[in-house]
Amino acid sequence: GKALSPEGQQGAGGGLLDRSPAMYISYGWPVVLETTTTAEGPSTSDPAKDFDSEEVAWVCSVGKATAIGKQNEVQVWTRTKQGRVRVGRFRAKDDDVMVEGGFRYAAWEPKQRALVVCTSGGVVYVLSLSEDARRDATGGSCPGSRFPAVDVGVRARFDCSGVLPTALLVDEKTILLGCADGALVSYNWDGYQKSKLSLLPPGEDLDAREPWLNNQSVQTLQYCRSRRTLLILLKNCMCALYMFSSDGLRLKSSSSSFCWVLAPRSETITAASLSPESHTLALGTQCGAVHLYAIGNDLSQHKLRTLSLAEWGHTGQSSGVVESVRWTADGRAMAIVWEKAGLSVWTASGCRLMYHLEGHTGQKKEATAAAAGRRAVCWSPEGLQLVASSRRDPSRVRLFSF
Repeated sequence: GKALSPEGQQGAGGGLLDRSPAMYISYGWPVVLETTTTAEGPSTSDPAKDFDSEEVAWVCSVGKATAIGKQNEVQVWTRTKQGRVRVGRFRAKDDDVMVEGGFRYAAWEPKQRALVVCTSGGVVYVLSLSEDARRDATGGSCPGSRFPAVDVGVRARFDCSGVLPTALLVDEKTILLGCADGALVSYNWDGYQKSKLSLLPPGEDLDAREPWLNNQSVQTLQYCRSRRTLLILLKNCMCALYMFSSDGLRLKSSSSSFCWVLAPRSETITAASLSPESHTLALGTQCGAVHLYAIGNDLSQHKLRTLSLAEWGHTGQSSGVVESVRWTADGRAMAIVWEKAGLSVWTASGCRLMYHLEGHTGQKKEATAAAAGRRAVCWSPEGLQLVASSRRDPSRVRLFSF
């Protein structure tokens, strides 16, 4: 193994934020997962219909496996030392994609053992994943190892297009949708609407075809179970914290449980993530910096430190905006993705552990369902593997081990 932390850089502060960074050592080269499926037998796709089907829209950890979402397909890959093999897949019909849109958002619920996927048209699929020991996986080759196939089936499906969903969060009882008008709407697992909470007054007319492009649309939803706190980030760069009165995603309109988070002076928030254990809020900005705040029991915020690539010669212009921030489940490390400067992994105390520079293509992105979103990134539950989509080749996913 080889540690990739900068020489002489020391962490600051104390408490939960400063557990030993020696736990995180990047080793080996990243593993590339080739998700292209066009060469595997006949396809039902019509070449005349352009769905951008090979572009990865999202990645999601599902227990010991990884789910990879495309415009019209969900793939399940192993994430073990024995190998990385595609063990299951679910493919939507082209006619359904035309009507409902492509698979755009996803969230895993371990107690329900279900993957909830929402299309760009607002249709929610509840997919069940189950191993079939009688059948071996065929989506890859790994000599000397056997991987049981995973059956991916539709447990439930319901239409939420009326609320124009743009973000998704789930727990064992609730499916919570962030919407294009800045509202939060909760459903039970049978598709019945339970409650709604509006964060902003009604704005301009909404674009129903591409709801995620509306200025008030909810871009990020993240839940901190230990503090019962919900992080909300809107496309207009407004960020908020909402504290639930009890466990679970039960919405109430109590203003005392809600507060807006102010951006640092002369900066705008482009990404946000809340550590589930250390209760640290990371705010990425258009200047390429990530500001860390300690969140109190009353939702008060105390600034801890700022992370940036300035010491490595990157200005805000050369690094681009912070596209996304992802904490590990234990809050010991975070992944930061810049628009131009690639991907890096840091400890919460400010030590950079890994830096992966992927060349910026300079090509103008089309506003498709997948390309309009941020680069897909997720951690494994134990925080020792990082999965990220590739900017240079949208059909590939890279897996980094620690």
